Amino acid sequence: MSNNQACHQKTLSEPYWIHYLRKGKAFPLQIVLVVPFLIQIFGAVSLVGYLSFKNGQRAVNDLAGQLIDRTTEVVDEHLKSYLSIPQTLNPYADAIHRGILDVRDRQTLGKYFWDQMQAYNLTYN
Repeated sequence: MSNNQACHQKTLSEPYWIHYLRKGKAFPLQIVLVVPFLIQIFGAVSLVGYLSFKNGQRAVNDLAGQLIDRTTEVVDEHLKSYLSIPQTLNPYADAIHRGILDVRDRQTLGKYFWDQMQAYNLTYN
């Protein structure tokens, strides 16, 4: 392979714009006009994509925080409601323990507790 062929083969594997730099020629007007616009478009699209991603991430985190707060509130409400029932029934346990209510008279005891449930709205939701 001659030296000229090796040089020609080497220039074929290089990008075409390096050929213009080595020869001392000016870049074609098409390249000078198109490349800066492509760089600007790529930069603008990348920036908009990045900002959209970050904004979406912030929105999802905010929504997740709201969901956690609301879930905590609902669980607290149910727990307070559920745990307040034994405190309401505690006086009845004392009445049974002292013998004021007779546990052997099931019909009277059942009616008494039914009336108390209706009076204090002791139903589970």
